[in-house]
Formats: sequence, C-alpha cells, structure tokens
Amino acid sequence: MENKTTNYLKYAIGEIVLVVIGILIALSINNWNEQRKQKQNYLDIIRTVKNDMIFDTLAINQVIQYYEEREYAFLLSKKDSITKEDYLKCEECPRIISGFSPIILQNRGFNLLQSFNLNSSIEKDSLNLQLSVFYSAYNLGVNKAVESCRELFTEYTNIIRESKPWFKDWYEGKNDDSFYEFVLNDPIYKNRVAQYYFYIYKYYLRILMEAKMEEKKLLKIIDNRLANIN
Repeated sequence: MENKTTNYLKYAIGEIVLVVIGILIALSINNWNEQRKQKQNYLDIIRTVKNDMIFDTLAINQVIQYYEEREYAFLLSKKDSITKEDYLKCEECPRIISGFSPIILQNRGFNLLQSFNLNSSIEKDSLNLQLSVFYSAYNLGVNKAVESCRELFTEYTNIIRESKPWFKDWYEGKNDDSFYEFVLNDPIYKNRVAQYYFYIYKYYLRILMEAKMEEKKLLKIIDNRLANIN
C-alpha cells in the first residue's frame, strides 16, 4: 500500500510538473509572439516615418525651387530705380504679393510612434529620441513661419482690395497705368516687398532648408536601422 501511495504521489507530482512546464512553454511562446508582433509594428511605424520624411523633402524641394525661380522678381520689385520697361519684362513681378506657398510637415508616422506602447528598452532608443527632438522643434518652427508669412500676405492683399480701384483688374491679370504707378513709385509698396522678401527668403526658406537637412540625416539613420534589423 505504501509503495502504491508513493508511486501515485510521484506520478501526480510528475503530472503537475509537466503541466507547469507546459504552461511556462506556452507563456514563453505567447510572449515571444507578442514581442515579435510589437517589433513588426515598430518597424512598420519607422517605415511610415521614413515615407513621411521622403514626402517632406520632396515638398520642401518644390517650395524652395518655386521661390528660387521668383527671387529675381522680389529683388527687382523692391528697387527704387526700376523702370516700367524692366517691370514689364518681369512676368512674376505683378503676382509676388498675391499668394504664398505653404508646407506642413507630415506627422502620421511620428504620431503613431508616440502612441505606440512598446517595451522600455525600445522606448528609450536613441532614434526615438532624435525623432522626438526633430518633430518638436521643426513642427513648431515651420508652422510658425508658415503662419507668419500667410498673415503678411493676407493682410496686404486685404489692404489693396479695400483701397485700390484697380484690384479687380489686377486680380484677373489685367494691369492699368494706376497699378504700374503704384508698384513702381509707392514707397509703402517697396517696403512691403522688402518685408516679404525677408520673411520668405531669410526666415521661411531658411527653416525649410534646415528641416530638410535634418530629415536627410534621420533618413540615413532609419535606413541603417532597418538594414541592421532585416
């Protein structure tokens, strides 16, 4: 009887051990699968950040090219010595106060990264920190520059709309003598053009170029990270 009891206890303990081992193995497999899913989600988010930055650099290039091609018009329009003949040769000159080309950095990937609940070792990753620093600084900087330039353009467009009889014709691309008298000789207009030039070329484009350079650096880091993981 004692032998049977001992054997039964050994068998029961063995069964319990096997069950515990099975549970531990299942938990380990589940944890491994969860970590694998989290890692894959993280990689997908990083790829989204990469695509956002590629889109940003292309958009920034377009804005920079747009204004580089029109810089001569700003420089010419703010000159006190400009003649009507010079002005008529400048196709872009009449339109430099009529619009603005804004840009907004893409944030979808970074927003996903911020809300992603990952383990602490990855949360403290240097890439995440660099992305956080970049978006915190340049979202604010670019948005502020865009807002300032847009307000400047809108303000003056509203002023000439309310005060200049030729506004309707100018808006439709038709310019009369009173318009040319204004853009060639009005000192307030010259001052406004000079202010536009400063805001766009010394402020707006400068911060866009800085953002582009930083994004290029981050894209290299992201590419290296993805290559090493893969």
